[in-house]
Amino acid sequence: HHVTGHPVLKFRPLLLVGNPGLGKSRFVQSLGKTLGLPTAFLMMAGMNDNMMLKGTARGWSSARAGYLVDFMRENRQANPLVCLDEIEKVGTSKHNGRLWETLLTMLEPTTARCVTDEYLLGPVDYSAVNWVATANDLRDLPKPLRARFTIIRVGEPESRDFDRIFTNTLQDIARDLGTESWALPALPPEIVEGLRRQFRRNPGSLRQLGVTTRSLLQLEARAQMDNGIASRYFH
Repeated sequence: HHVTGHPVLKFRPLLLVGNPGLGKSRFVQSLGKTLGLPTAFLMMAGMNDNMMLKGTARGWSSARAGYLVDFMRENRQANPLVCLDEIEKVGTSKHNGRLWETLLTMLEPTTARCVTDEYLLGPVDYSAVNWVATANDLRDLPKPLRARFTIIRVGEPESRDFDRIFTNTLQDIARDLGTESWALPALPPEIVEGLRRQFRRNPGSLRQLGVTTRSLLQLEARAQMDNGIASRYFH
């Protein structure tokens, strides 16, 4: 896009399909950071009302513009990355309009340029939005919605991938704490080896590896604090 002089970075909507806990949402987060795009996450599970996308008409106490309008305005960026998380669980209720039909309008290039916002009483241009959806399976996803995406199957990692995944897990935990991975408590080699064995038995659950690692780091931090208190006492 840069070489051809295109003013925005734009790619066809992507749909990442794979078992829970494989890191699909983490990938989207990393993609947005790498591309330098503000990234919004919309949880589709159980969402039935399309007012969050199209806004709420004036006259209602909850009147406001659509969520993405506010997101683009706050970030001063009409070319964001939007993740539709667990899109296969999108509600199919007709209350206030079907949510997935509104999504169809926003995903289709020819109609995305002119989507009416109920609060603004005018059109919004969503044509520069980059869409990435995640799903555990496709059985419940409406076929017209499925057809708008390039579908990518996310395979499970192998046991040989442990070292790289463990390093990324530590980096994620450190980022949540506002620090660097080298500042985290060092886990004893036998503990890391135990995590490696657990991963070999169940390499598909990256989420479980993260939860276990976080708990072990907390225990190690507490042990280091207790040892420090004891050494000062006996000094």
